[in-house]
Amino acid sequence: MGIVACDNDNSTSSDDDSDVRSIGVMFPLTGNSPIDKTALETIMGIAVKDVNDYLKESGAQFRISAKLKDTENTPTGVTNALGYFAENDITCVVASGTSQNIYDAEHALSNFSGIVIHTTSTSATLAKDDNLYRFVSNDTITAKAIAQRIWADGKKKIVLSFRDDIWGTGFSESIKTQYEALGGTVTDTIPYNARLVPDCIPEAITSIEAKIDSVLLTTQANELALVVMAFSEIADILTQATGLDALGVSWYGSDGNLLNENILTGSPAVAENAKTTGLFSPAIKIPDSEAYTQLKAQVETQLGYSPRANNYILYDAIFAAALTIKRTEATPKEDLKTSLTNVLGENDFITGDIVLDGNGDRLNGTYDFYRVVKQDTTYFWEISGN
Repeated sequence: MGIVACDNDNSTSSDDDSDVRSIGVMFPLTGNSPIDKTALETIMGIAVKDVNDYLKESGAQFRISAKLKDTENTPTGVTNALGYFAENDITCVVASGTSQNIYDAEHALSNFSGIVIHTTSTSATLAKDDNLYRFVSNDTITAKAIAQRIWADGKKKIVLSFRDDIWGTGFSESIKTQYEALGGTVTDTIPYNARLVPDCIPEAITSIEAKIDSVLLTTQANELALVVMAFSEIADILTQATGLDALGVSWYGSDGNLLNENILTGSPAVAENAKTTGLFSPAIKIPDSEAYTQLKAQVETQLGYSPRANNYILYDAIFAAALTIKRTEATPKEDLKTSLTNVLGENDFITGDIVLDGNGDRLNGTYDFYRVVKQDTTYFWEISGN
């Protein structure tokens, strides 16, 4: 049975005489990243064991090993990881990380002869017919869910603030389009430099406060909302908004800042400001099933906390990669892309049916909305509608 192999001294082992096939895995182990590397490493280990148990039971003559490479949250790290996989004839790769790094490493991706299954990239800019397959819906689908929630909550106007990378910019454009189609008004868009976080936050807060004060001259506070497309810097934004009029309107976030532990474990002002503003944020909704309940319990026992639901997509991605290898070897006439498509159509997955569009992005996506609440002296994230 294969085991997970990490860092540059990748190795595999097996408790039987089966051959070992390597699946490439890449995500940030170092660098400032919104990725929960601890959760991903835990889920990866469980997935590899479960896959190998399945392969053994099905009579397959091989087992898998995960070759994990640190992308360092940089495009160079992504490029180097893909180079390593290519040199070692690893053709099925599972990845997590930001859309910006994939975009900036696009040349390396296009030169990679295998397939990359991504579990976190959602930027619509990357929606292309290529070798990138994303097991998450792109931001046009998430943006529609957010816009509908804002409109249903009676907000007639919004101010948009966002990271100026391809994720934040594209996501905000999609929200603007969807919200205006419903009849809402986007009063302003306020970008901030994603490469200068957190130093750029004070200037962004100043602009946000000025715009909200201006809109409130002619609009009721309960009809105005602030929409923030941020990663971990949402905690800095909340902190620096203390005492400002911006806290008097509802805030809506994204899956990029959902369940951010910095909000709960930072200064009391951060959690209190998140509670005060609502900070409704969407997360992919995983269908209830016995398999998901068991996996979730196993992960939470090992971690000691409950990770974001989207982390479990990695489990499905590793299973899909292994089944693609199995099918390709059994059906030599099929290429990797065709085998992956057939695997997705013929198997059930923890996160539900995985149906991809023509660009390889997940079509089906439903969401829960979370907000920060307080009980006694404890703050925590709670589902608040869908």
